[in-house]
Amino acid sequence: MAGKADEKNGACLEYRGHAINGGRQVKIVVIAQYARKTADGRYDARRRREDRRHHRLLQGHQ
Repeated sequence: MAGKADEKNGACLEYRGHAINGGRQVKIVVIAQYARKTADGRYDARRRREDRRHHRLLQGHQ
């Protein structure tokens, strides 16, 4: 799958495609969340430790 998303809803990108295995074709839908938090707030990909350290250094903290 490559190129632009087939559907975009805020930070949610949806890609559609097909795969063939043994002569059988199946539809594939890939949903990518392009945000730090999910829309329902259940999951949060917090900043990486290095990012927090860099942020503190920029603010003058050590």
